[in-house]
Amino acid sequence: MSDSRWSFNDDPPRDEALARLLRAGTPPVPEDEVAWDELHGAILRAARAAPGARQWWDVVLEWRRVAIAASVAAMLAAGALLWQAGGSTDEEVALAADAAPESVALARVVAAYPDDAVLTSLLQTAREDELTDWETR
Repeated sequence: MSDSRWSFNDDPPRDEALARLLRAGTPPVPEDEVAWDELHGAILRAARAAPGARQWWDVVLEWRRVAIAASVAAMLAAGALLWQAGGSTDEEVALAADAAPESVALARVVAAYPDDAVLTSLLQTAREDELTDWETR
């Protein structure tokens, strides 16, 4: 059931009497009397004062106290962790000075698991990857 009064596709019929009344009640536009520079300035002032016109630095300034407190807390936590970890022992320093970094890591793993024969044998028999000469094939 369709009612043509409610169709969005067709414009309603114009009421000429209503159009005359609206035109009579509306004063003409004073095109020559408008101070365009003042209007332009007022629009720009209103746009700058709008609450939605925020820049990124406005957000940073609002969060500066929280950011400073969080960074100080992070530095204190990092310092506490470093202090708790302590320094290296003389044995670790001597081992690191004499060997390559891979050997130091291997020595630490073997030292951590001295009774694991399988791990020790796998780590001691490890060898470098062999490169295949593809041109001779």
